[in-house]
Amino acid sequence: MNEDDDVAGPEEASFGTDGPAPDVRTPPRKNGGETTVQRNRNERGLVASRKNGIPMPWKREAERDFMHLLESAPEVRSYEGRQDAIAVNVDGEIREHRVQFKVEVADASGRAHTVMVDVFGNLDGAKGRLVDAVADHYSARAIHYVAVTEAEVARQPRLGNAKAVLAGGAVEPPEDFLLALPAALARAPATLGELERALSDWRPAAPTDPPTPLRNLIYAAALRGCLRLELHKEPISEHTPILT
Repeated sequence: MNEDDDVAGPEEASFGTDGPAPDVRTPPRKNGGETTVQRNRNERGLVASRKNGIPMPWKREAERDFMHLLESAPEVRSYEGRQDAIAVNVDGEIREHRVQFKVEVADASGRAHTVMVDVFGNLDGAKGRLVDAVADHYSARAIHYVAVTEAEVARQPRLGNAKAVLAGGAVEPPEDFLLALPAALARAPATLGELERALSDWRPAAPTDPPTPLRNLIYAAALRGCLRLELHKEPISEHTPILT
């Protein structure tokens, strides 16, 4: 099987999406900063993963971008790359398939569960039948599986916002900032700009040169789960809503 046929997440988890779009298939059940390096022919680079604590290799840009969505999605706890091969029956032929991502997500109650995710160029024809077969395999094991297209991964402004938060939030926020943040959030700021104004009087105990932009510290706090930003609807700005 072509390596590009492998990729994968939960029906309940959106990974920063607003839910399934027309080019996302959630098959019916039967019952998460970047560093680029040259590694080998199969790995084109690495994503610096805060969720996993280790760099994560990628072969295709769609894989890299999907990991950026996972890294910026607050419901994602951790994830793994390409999984062991499974045997599935597609049109009467037994085929091996390696799902690309195993994602651990938390639902609204905080309960953790596993989602297997594939990212494909399209979900038409033979690829759609493969998706159905893989979905049947995992459904029989009470595991969620979803296939997502490259177009859905690349959807804007969500992907651009995720990359902006990861790039800006790569800083290490000082402890005194993290201690000041809850009091600012207690003032119920509705937008990113309002939160920045609520923090405008804060000064770092140990100033840096140059100083770290306040917005980058907020991004870093968001990546640590201290607050949630609406990253799906509009390019990130001072008007970006803070979710409660």
